[in-house]
Amino acid sequence: MLSALWVAMASAWGAPCEKASVLDLESATSSASQAFAALDLGAFEKARDEALGVLPCLDERITGSVVAGYYRVLAMDAFIAQDLDAAEAAFGAAILAYPSYRLPSNVAPRNHPLRQRYEAAAVREWEVPAAVPVPLEATLLIHGRHQLEHSEDRPTVVQLLDAQGEVSWTEYIAVGAQIPEYEAAPEDMRSQYLEQRVIMAPPHRHPYALAVASGTLLVSSLTMLVGASASRATFDDVETPYDDLASLRGRINGLNIGSAVTGVGGVALGTVAVVRW
Repeated sequence: MLSALWVAMASAWGAPCEKASVLDLESATSSASQAFAALDLGAFEKARDEALGVLPCLDERITGSVVAGYYRVLAMDAFIAQDLDAAEAAFGAAILAYPSYRLPSNVAPRNHPLRQRYEAAAVREWEVPAAVPVPLEATLLIHGRHQLEHSEDRPTVVQLLDAQGEVSWTEYIAVGAQIPEYEAAPEDMRSQYLEQRVIMAPPHRHPYALAVASGTLLVSSLTMLVGASASRATFDDVETPYDDLASLRGRINGLNIGSAVTGVGGVALGTVAVVRW
């Protein structure tokens, strides 16, 4: 299919995009249809190339009807290349994007081979779409529609909008290819996303309280360790009265145990604080 080849080449070139509007895409697809109806191959190829170049540069949200027009160009392109299966797949995508889509009679009149592919696509039993991940802090449009299912047996236009509704990227996905990866939300938020159309991540709160508690325990542990060391020095002093040794021994043991317990607690809380930071 020529259009798929052109899309792949455009992606490989990686040329910087000039912002384009949905109106620009509509104009290109309309021109391609008019050129096809007029049997003007040169004008068709020019309009086709323009449509292929505009799509990844869109800075506006695309709609199902506009996507259907883009798929129509792919179908005509495939038909010219005598790839009738690809033409039918493109029409299947157009109908999926815009269920009320109708192929204009001036493009393909009754009994035209291209119309036969369109009619075949309308009654064909396509593969069951596969679920795709729930986007996080973004909105995913597949065929210009809010859905979380992708059909690999048809070409697909996918658009990702950020939390403010601005276009992050627009991609053409060829038959059999996967949707580009994006940051996903937990799967149990699928129903919520389909209702709200965007899932926001909860604000991250640094565990300052844990860090403070950890520091307090570690300081306490060090203080008790210093106290135990001082008591030990007194215990070892030959001038220390014998009657005081028992109490000093108890104090040393208590401070050592307390230092160990608070030290372990401080390290544990500090570890949790670092992990959650």
